[in-house]
Amino acid sequence: MNGLEKKSEARRDVEEAGRDVKRGLEDAGDKMKAGLNAAKNKMEDTDRDIDLEYRKEKVKEKLK
Repeated sequence: MNGLEKKSEARRDVEEAGRDVKRGLEDAGDKMKAGLNAAKNKMEDTDRDIDLEYRKEKVKEKLK
């Protein structure tokens, strides 16, 4: 493998890592939104199951 091929491969690796980080941040943001919405729903109706609310909100965020 020559120097140009190594640079090209390294560039692909860096770009792939960047996409992975971006996906991870988007997932974390979706989870935070779902958690906040679940907490809001729980505060509005204290009889609601917070875990169930979180899972419902998480599904909504993934569908966006």
